[in-house]
This record gives sequence, structure tokens and C-alpha cells, in this order.
Amino acid sequence: MGRPDSTARPGWGGRAGLAAWTGMASRIARRPAAGTVPHNPADLAVPPARSALAPEAEQTAAAGRRWFAIHWLSIFGGSMALFLFRFLVPSPVGMADNGDGPRLMCTLGVAPVTGGNERYDGYAYFRYVLSPANCAHAIPYASSEHLLLVAARWLTPVLGLPGTVNLIALGVLTCAIASVGIACVACGLAPAVRSRLVVAAALWLVMADAVFFDTFASPYSEGATLTGLLLVTAGLIYAGRGGLASAAGVVLTAAGGYLAVLSLEQYVVLVVPVSVALLLGALARDGRPGIRRLLTGRMAAAVLAVLLLGLAAGSFARQEAGSSFTKLLNQEQVVDVIFSDIVPKRITMAQAQASLRDLGLPTSWTQYAGHNFWSRPSAYNSPLYGQYADKLTDANLAHYLITHPVKTVQIAQASAVDAMDLRVNYLGNYGPGAGVPPGSLEGRIGIVSSLIGVIPTQLGLFWLIPLWAVMLALAVVTLRRPKLASWHHDAAVATIGLTGCAMVAFVPAAFFDGVETTRHMLGMNMATALAFSVCFTLLASLLRRGLRQEGTWGHSDAALSWEGLAPQSRADQQVTEELPIREPAG
Repeated sequence: MGRPDSTARPGWGGRAGLAAWTGMASRIARRPAAGTVPHNPADLAVPPARSALAPEAEQTAAAGRRWFAIHWLSIFGGSMALFLFRFLVPSPVGMADNGDGPRLMCTLGVAPVTGGNERYDGYAYFRYVLSPANCAHAIPYASSEHLLLVAARWLTPVLGLPGTVNLIALGVLTCAIASVGIACVACGLAPAVRSRLVVAAALWLVMADAVFFDTFASPYSEGATLTGLLLVTAGLIYAGRGGLASAAGVVLTAAGGYLAVLSLEQYVVLVVPVSVALLLGALARDGRPGIRRLLTGRMAAAVLAVLLLGLAAGSFARQEAGSSFTKLLNQEQVVDVIFSDIVPKRITMAQAQASLRDLGLPTSWTQYAGHNFWSRPSAYNSPLYGQYADKLTDANLAHYLITHPVKTVQIAQASAVDAMDLRVNYLGNYGPGAGVPPGSLEGRIGIVSSLIGVIPTQLGLFWLIPLWAVMLALAVVTLRRPKLASWHHDAAVATIGLTGCAMVAFVPAAFFDGVETTRHMLGMNMATALAFSVCFTLLASLLRRGLRQEGTWGHSDAALSWEGLAPQSRADQQVTEELPIREPAG
């Protein structure tokens, strides 16, 4: 496409048009043609004082918002349809209860209809009915998953499903939340239609992988964790853009943070990286010096969201700390860590006795090496258990780990190896009506599993730490280059937040859970997968930008994309970002 014909546009003919073009060209490296899809529709309104084309810009902005909405709805609808097909055809899939289900489901007073089959491990049950007898002795725990279950209880009769609560309704609801997240991320990261579809497809494959998807319609809290992290991703991408986009970003981050942080006690620590990333994304990028970068409306909204999220996390932690059940659960987890990781069967008697002495526990407990809390025999059944129960705390365990760095690294490496297994293989995914044996696993989608399967699992930390370091390094370098396109900075902030979530989520699962490490690493693996997806999109764009020659009005449409803008000053970039950006053809 050559230089646009100045006589072909109203208001651009003759000397007046030439003067207007000369003034705009001094600030903008190039201006793409009209009738295009903007990258950020919320930022398109150009103040009359800064543009001679306010009427035309307003029309283009309106068209851009329409196209953005069309793309968003198309991606949402396509993702939702594919999720439902993946979920229900030929039969619904979930994850069998390992014994934790009553703690979650009895908040609604319901138990599964098993049809005479074994309740735990073998089959995934979807129909739950009121059962006061089954819930009489259950001790429910707090979780943000309760919100989804309440909504599923309301949705169950709407969808014509049997039971008081049907987990198929929960699965449909979780699929809808995931589809919202995918549409928001795809439309926020990619300016071109083709790029949006590629990003949406990649995210869908991550969320639809059996590693993560089977928790969507299951009596576990991980469904809220995983979809919450996806919403956090979307929110961080929009939080720094100003106007309605920024408001939507703050809301998405807060909503996703609520779901993820309050899903399980081990994920309360995620409030730190989510809050830091949100505040980082809300910083002004218009060249304001010093503290003035903090004096913006979006920063005020971000601070409010962080305060509310912090209060919710603090209230959740206090509630858990005051629960007698939580105290017993923590003792259970400490016993599991001690006798599965610190004093396993494979170590010598002298090493076991030394470790127990350092923990303040009797050396006679070496007989329980390799036995978890519910084993027979177990330290829990020891006559000395009550005398030493005050030593079975997270604080005492943390002190031991800090003062024994070699043992800590060994535990971390073993946990990283378990995390790379991705999926537990002892909990069935089908209901009794599917016609498959109990304990059968589904594998309809397994792209993430296949990719990670290529990497030797024994690498453990030698894979995770370099991966996290590279993603953080790329994000930090991107943030330190102010002349890059605005969405590059948004992607960098999201990468930092998600990588931080992955690193923080690794700690409680590795050092304070003891058993079922692979399942407890789901949040870490999801955060890492999302961070990798966003970081790869950012890297691909930066490579294209680096390889592409500086463009002018004389370049073809294919060369005109957000990634290809010439480096500018922050003031010039702000003007450019307020103008519509043409998508590449196709």
C-alpha cells in the first residue's frame, strides 16, 4: 500500500490537508489506514486539543469497539463450545474423591449418589443429594470454591440435572469462567485477528489439558484456584491501560485473586505476588517523574483492590488459625513431611535419630520412618504423641528447614520431580455409567502433559528455576524499555505476577504438605503454564519487532501491526496509542 491519497479523505485535501499531515507526522512514525481493529478500544478517544481528526477518530474508535466485542464474543463462544464438547462427549469427566470431598461438599449438606459403588478413588460422582447422616461428622473448611458450588446448586435445576447439586453444573460454570479468561487474555495480548486466535487456542489447550480440566467438575477446591489464576492473568494485562480497560483489569485481578488466594489454605500466600503485580501494572507510564507515577485513578483503584484482597486473605487466615480442625490438619501435614521427607525409610538409623533430635522429637519415633499420619503404625498412635504435639507445627518445621539447607534442597528437588509428573494416576475420571473400570483415566486433551513429558522429570529444580529466571529476566528487560508498545509492558507485568505465583505456590506444597505433592502442585503448574504462554507471546512479538525493518506509510498492510511500530518517546507513544491500529490482513 502506498502513501494514502490526501484527496480521498474528508478534511485532508489541498494545503490544509498537507499542513495537518505534516503536524501529525512530526509526532507519529506512521499512521495505518482506517477501518481497522484497535488493540485497546478503551484508549481510542482522542482529545480535540491533541488531534485534528477528532470526529474521524471517534468513528474509528466506535468501529474498533464493535470489532473488539465481536472478537471477544467469538472467542468466548468458541472456547465454551469446545469446553462443553470436551467435558461431556461421550460422557462427563471429573476426578474421584480421595476422601477430602466431604470437607468441601458438606458445607451444602450433600453427599454423592454412588449407586452401591465404592465412594472413594475409583469413580467420579456428579449427582449429590442432601445427606445429614453422611455430613454429621464432617468438618467443612473455608474455600472460595463454595461460591461456585452455591451457583452450581442454583444452576442444577435450571439445566434440568438431577440432585440437589450436580457437579456437571459446576463443570459448566467453571468452563464459562475459563472461557471469559481466555477471551480477555487473547484480545488483550494480540492486536491481529490471527494472533488472537493463536493465543486463544494455546490458552484453551492449557486449560483443557486433563491435568487441570478434570478438577472442574470435582469435589476439590482446585477448580477455583486454576480459573482464578487465569482471571488474574487477564486482569494484569488490562490494569495499566487507563479508562474502562483499567477498571476492568482491576476487577478481573481482584476477582481472580479472590478465587485463587482463598481456594485453599496453602494458596493464601498468593496474595503477595498478585498484589505486587497489580500495583506494578497500575503505575503511570506517561513519563511522570517520581511519586507522581502513583497519583493516578487506576493506582487508587488498584490500592483499594489490594487492600480488600489483603483483608479477605487475613480474615481467611485468622479463621483457619482459630479452627481446631485446622490445627489437627496442620499436625497431620507436619507428620507427613517429617516421616515422608525428613525421616524416610531409605536413610540410616543415625541420620533419622539426628533429624528427630533436631526437631525436638523422641528418637524412638524412628520406627515410624516412611509412615504417614494415617498409616498403621503411625506417630499419631504413639503414646507420646500428646506430649510432643506442640512440636508438630509449621513454625518448628520451618525452623528445621532453615537450619538444615542441604535437607531443604533435597526435599525441594524431590518435590519438583513430583510436580513434573503433573497428574495423579490413582483417582478415576469417569462416572459409573461410563462403562469403564474404576480408576480409569481420561486423556482427551493432553498437550501440556505431552510437552512436559519430553523433559526428563529427574531435572526437577534444574528445569523449573532456569525457566522461572528466564521468564522474569525477559519481563524485567521489557519493563525497562519504555519505547516498546504498551501491551508489551502489560504482558511483562502479567509474566512477573504469574511467575511469582508459581514460585510462591511451590513452597507450601513442597515443604508443608508431605503427601499428594503432585496434586498439591496443580496451582504452581498452572501459574507456570500461563506465565510461559504469556512470555512466549511477548518474546515472539519482540523477535518480530527486532527483525522487521522500520516501516513508513509506503509499507504493505502486512507490515503494519502494533508490534512493528518504530521506537518513540513516551509522549509520542501516548499519542500513537490513542489512534486506531490496523491489523495485518488475515
